Amino acid sequence: MSDEIDLNEKFPEMRPVGSPPSLWTINGVGLSIYGRRDYDEETGTYVKTHALCCVFVPVFALGAYRVADAQRGWYFLGREPLSGLAKAWNWMVISGVACLAVFIAWASYLNSPDVAAQRRLDEAEKLVENGETLQAAQTLRAVVTGESGKAGVARQRLEALVADSVRKADDEHGLAAAVELLEFADTAGLIDGPQLFEHGRTLDAKFAESNPRGALAALAAVERHAPDAEAFVDRRLELLERAVRAAPEDPALASELAVIYESRDRFADCETLLAPHSARLGTHEGARILGRILAGQDRLDESHALLVPYTEGRLKQLHEAEREYKAALEAAQSRIFQDLEQDRAPAAFYVEYQRATEQRQSELVQEYVVARMKEAPELVQALARLARESRVVPVALELGIVMLRRAQELSDPAARKSELERAEKTFLAVRGAAGESDEYRLHLGQVYYWLGRHDEGRRLFDALLEERQRSSDTLLAVSSILREVGDASQARELVEEAHRAATDVELRYQAALRRSILAIDIDDKIEWLRKSDPASPEVKATLDGALGGKALQEGRTADAIRHLSSAVEHYAAQTESAANLNNGALAAFDLYRATRNREDFDRGLTMIERALERQPGDSILLNNSATVLLEAALRDVIGTELDFDRLHADPDLDSLRHLHADAAARDEYGERLRAHAGIQRVQQFYDKLLLLAPKDAGHYAAAASLAVRLDDLDRVRSLARRVGEVQLDLADSVRERVAFYRGEKDAQIAQQLATHRKQFEQALAESRGTAPRTFAFAASYLVMYAVAEGYLGQSIDGDRLVSLAEEGHAAAPSVATYNVLATALGLRAIESLGREHSEFQATVERTRRSLSPLALAAIACSDEGPLGEAARKHPDIIRCLDLLAELGGKQPDRRTPQEWALFRTTRPEEADKVAAAVREREIDRLRRSIDLAVNPVGGSTVMECYWERLILGQEDEARTILEEAAAHGAPLATARD
Repeated sequence: MSDEIDLNEKFPEMRPVGSPPSLWTINGVGLSIYGRRDYDEETGTYVKTHALCCVFVPVFALGAYRVADAQRGWYFLGREPLSGLAKAWNWMVISGVACLAVFIAWASYLNSPDVAAQRRLDEAEKLVENGETLQAAQTLRAVVTGESGKAGVARQRLEALVADSVRKADDEHGLAAAVELLEFADTAGLIDGPQLFEHGRTLDAKFAESNPRGALAALAAVERHAPDAEAFVDRRLELLERAVRAAPEDPALASELAVIYESRDRFADCETLLAPHSARLGTHEGARILGRILAGQDRLDESHALLVPYTEGRLKQLHEAEREYKAALEAAQSRIFQDLEQDRAPAAFYVEYQRATEQRQSELVQEYVVARMKEAPELVQALARLARESRVVPVALELGIVMLRRAQELSDPAARKSELERAEKTFLAVRGAAGESDEYRLHLGQVYYWLGRHDEGRRLFDALLEERQRSSDTLLAVSSILREVGDASQARELVEEAHRAATDVELRYQAALRRSILAIDIDDKIEWLRKSDPASPEVKATLDGALGGKALQEGRTADAIRHLSSAVEHYAAQTESAANLNNGALAAFDLYRATRNREDFDRGLTMIERALERQPGDSILLNNSATVLLEAALRDVIGTELDFDRLHADPDLDSLRHLHADAAARDEYGERLRAHAGIQRVQQFYDKLLLLAPKDAGHYAAAASLAVRLDDLDRVRSLARRVGEVQLDLADSVRERVAFYRGEKDAQIAQQLATHRKQFEQALAESRGTAPRTFAFAASYLVMYAVAEGYLGQSIDGDRLVSLAEEGHAAAPSVATYNVLATALGLRAIESLGREHSEFQATVERTRRSLSPLALAAIACSDEGPLGEAARKHPDIIRCLDLLAELGGKQPDRRTPQEWALFRTTRPEEADKVAAAVREREIDRLRRSIDLAVNPVGGSTVMECYWERLILGQEDEARTILEEAAAHGAPLATARD
C-alpha cells in the first residue's frame, strides 16, 4: 500500500479506531469477525463484519471494519458502516426477540394462577349446570388448594355446592349425589366438621322414614365429626333397627346392627338377630359375632362353620394390607433418606447435625426419619388399613381354639391330628399381622401351650426375655401368659423378678399388683397389695376385698362386711371391664358368705357372667364361672335338704354324700345333676379350661370330680389321657403340702379351723331336732375339724368325737356319716393302740399329718406282731369294719382300696369283694390316677393308689408310688414300718 494514499479521502465513510474490536470465543460462543466485502485493489483492504456468534455462527452484527491482512490476523484501519444485509438481519433478530418476549409475557399471563383459577371456576359452573356435581367439586378443590387469589371464592362455591346438593336432595338419586359430595368434602378436608355434620343430619332427617339405609349412609359420611359419640351411636342404632325391619333378609344390615348390640353387651339380641342369616354372613362382622357367641355356648360345629369363611376371607385382606404397608414403608423410608442426602431437610437439622457427636448424629437421623414417617400420607393410610384388617387376629385365635376343642373331642387319632394341624395353621396364619412383634410371640407361645407343646412355648418366651434383656415390662407380659396357661409358680417368679428389676415406680406398682393376683394365700395377697399404688382405685378395691376375705376367715363378720361392701362399691364405680366385673363378683361372693344375703350371691353371679361375655376365652374368668355355676347348680339339686346359709358353708360335690346312703338314692342325685343345664355348662367350661390353662392341675381334679359324680367314663378316660400328656405345674401345691407336713402354717390353719368350728357348733345347735340332714352335716364337719386339729398336735377327745359322729349318723344316715363315724372310731382306736405300742405311736406322730385315721388303722391291722393282733381285736376297729361292710352292702360297686387294706387281714372274704369291685370299676381307677398326677404328695391319695396297685398285683409300681412321694417330702408308712 502506497504511503501517498489518503485513506480518509479514499474511504470517506470510514471512521478511525483507537484499538481493534474485542475478539474471543469459548466453545464457539463469543465475538468474532466474518465475511469479505468492498475489496479495494489499490490498497488491498476489505471490510469484515464484527458479530456475536453462537457455535461459530454469526447471530447479530455489531459493526464493520476495513482491514488489511497481516502475517497473523488483520490490521484494523477503521470502522465502516454495516451493509444493508447486515442491518436487515439485525432488525429481523430484534423483531424476533421482541415477538418472543411479547409471546412469553402473554403466555405467562394466560397461565398465571389467577387466570388459570378463573378458568377452573368457569369450568366448575358448567359442570354444575350439566349435573356433574362431584366433578365440579373436584375442580373447585384444585382451586382451593392452589396458589391463586381465587381460593376463597372457590371454597365458598364448594360450600354452596354441598349445601345446595343437600337442600335439593329429594329422591334416592339426589341423596346418593349428596352423600357422595359429603364423602368427598370430608376426605378433602375443605369444609368445617360441624358444618359437614349438620349437612349429614339434614339428610338423615329428610330420609330417616323413607330411606333409613340412605340416612345411615349420610351419617356414615360425617361420622368422625359427631360432637357426641354416644348420641351418634344411639341414632345409628335407631336407623339400623328401622332398616333391618324394612329389609329383614339383608345380612349386611343385620351385621351392622349386631356390631352395636355387641358393643353394648346385648349378646342375646345379637344371636336372635343373626341366627336367621347364619348361612349368608360370609365375611360380614355378623359372622364373627355369632361365631364367638356359639363358641361360648360350646356349639363348636356351628361356630366353626361361621368363623372359617369369615377368617379365611379377612386373612386374605389382612395379608394384602400387610404387603401394602410393607411397600409403603419401604417407599417412605427411601424418599426420606433421599431427602436427607440431597440436603432437602430443614437447614436447622444440618446445623445441629454438624455440631453433634457421632452417636447424636445417628439419633438425629433416626428422630428425623421417625417424625417424617409419622407424617407420610401413604404410610398413614396403609397403617390405618392394616389396623382395620388386623381385627381378624383375635377371631383367628378364637377359631383356632374352636378347632383345638373339636380336635380334643375326636376319638380317631388321625382325625384329631389333622384337626390339630389345621388349628396350628390357623394360629400361624396371623403371624404376619404382628410380624415378629413381642405381642405375636407371646400369642404364639400361648398357642404352643394350648397345643400341648409346652417346651416350645417356654423356649419362645425365654428367647423373648433374653432379647429384651429381661426388662420388667417383658417379664410381666410373659408372666401373664404363664398365669393364663396355668403355670402359676413360674409366673410368680417372673413377676417378683420384674418387681426387683423395675426402676420406674409405676412399673414397680404394676408388678406388685400382678404379684398379688398370684398370691399363695390371703396374707401374701395383702402384703403385695400394700406394695402396690395406694392411690389406685383398683388397688383400694382389691385390698378391701382381701381384708374382707381375711376377716371372713378369722370369723370377724362385721369387719368382713365392712371391707367387702366397700370393695363391691369401688368396683361398681369403676369403668366396666372384664377384670373389674370379675373382681367385683369375687367380692360379692365373699360378701354373701358373710351376710348370707342371696342378693349378694345373685349380684356376683350376674357380674361374673357379664365378665365372661366380654372375655369368653379368659381362663381365670372361666374357672371362676365354673366354680360359681357349679355351686348354683348344686343349690338347685340339693334344694332345701341342706341349709347352707345356717351352716355358713357353700355346696360342693362332696355335699351330695350327705344326702344318700344307698346306690338308688345316689343314682337319683346323679340323674338330677346330669339333667341340670348349669352342670352341662360347667363341663363345657372345664373342657375349655383344660385347653386354655393346660398346666393348672386344679382344673383336671375339678373336671374329674364332676365327671366321676356323673359316672361319665368316656370323659374321665379323656381326662386321664390328657393328664398323662401334659406337664402340670405342681410346684405350688407340692410346696404347700410339704409346708403343712412340716407345720410351717399351723397357726394360720388353727385359726381358720377354730372359726369354722364355731360356725358349725352354732349350726349344730340351731338344727338339732329340726333339720336332721343339716344337723348331721354339721356334726360330720365338726368331727373332721377336730381330726384336723389333731393333725396340728392339739389334744383330741376321742369319746366325744365318736359320740358326736354317732349322733349325726343316727339323725340322717348317709355315705358321709358312715365314713365320718368310721373315721372317729379309727381315730379313737389308733390313739388307744398308740398308748400301748410305742413304736406304733412313733409312726402315728410321724405320719399324723399325711395319713388318715383309717389308713393308720389299716397299717396297724396289717402288722404281723402284737400290734396287729391288738388292732384286729380292738372293738372300735371291729365296729369300724362293720360300718364299712354295711355301707359296702348298700352300694357294692363303690368300694375303695383303703377298705381293702382294712379288710385284707381282718375279713379276707370282704377284702375279696372290695378287690373285685376295685378291679371292675375303671372310672374310679382312672380318677385315682388323675388324683395322683395332680397331687403326688397327698398322703391319702398316695396310699389309695399304693393299695390299688397291690390289688392289681403291681407291687413294683406300688413301691415306686411310695418312693416318689417320700422323695417329695411326704411322711408315709406301711405295715413293714
